[in-house]
Amino acid sequence: YDHVARFKSDDADAFISIEDNYDSVYIGHSSGDNVMSLGFNNTMGGTSNLSIGPLGNVGIGTNVPDGNVPLTILGTSAGRYMTLDAPTDGAYMTFETATTAYADIGSEKAITSAGAVDDLLINVRGSRELIFRTQSAERLRIDSAGYVGIGTDNPSKLLQVQGSDPQIRLKSSDATDAIIKIDAGTAKDSYLTFAQNGSAKWTVVHDLAGTDKSSIYN
Repeated sequence: YDHVARFKSDDADAFISIEDNYDSVYIGHSSGDNVMSLGFNNTMGGTSNLSIGPLGNVGIGTNVPDGNVPLTILGTSAGRYMTLDAPTDGAYMTFETATTAYADIGSEKAITSAGAVDDLLINVRGSRELIFRTQSAERLRIDSAGYVGIGTDNPSKLLQVQGSDPQIRLKSSDATDAIIKIDAGTAKDSYLTFAQNGSAKWTVVHDLAGTDKSSIYN
């Protein structure tokens, strides 16, 4: 191998220090942790330094970076671990698979070049869908057409609620009324249909386009 410069230690750890009249920084190798260590701590492998493992995995706040992920961040207590700050239009992150972007999260203006800089946007690209889970079980899905499914991964309407005992509850927090409003377009009818296993049983309709009367039929 060709070497421009080589520093070799007879000790278990080896490092180089760079010092000015204010402070010192160190870069070296910890044989015990088998990481390259960079920081202000002259103990190689110290958790206050940045550590890089043999496969390129990076550890911040830890000298044992997880070999399954590119970056491991370990804080000493609860608090902010990462800040994204942009000077004008806000900051955002993009998620990719094999260089193909599929989702963004961050400032609405930064992602779309429109909207508010301080509004949070979650954007799923293309025909992909946005899914929310708890306890590893899907609870809510928004498909690429904007249909929302609760209890179903294949909503067929703007909102579809599905389950073994599906219930929607409107409860007033004071003495005011609780209201469900069905608002049809100009000269159009409003319908409320009760069905069983997909088959309509009873329908309440306000026939504004015709008689301007309400009726119930099956």
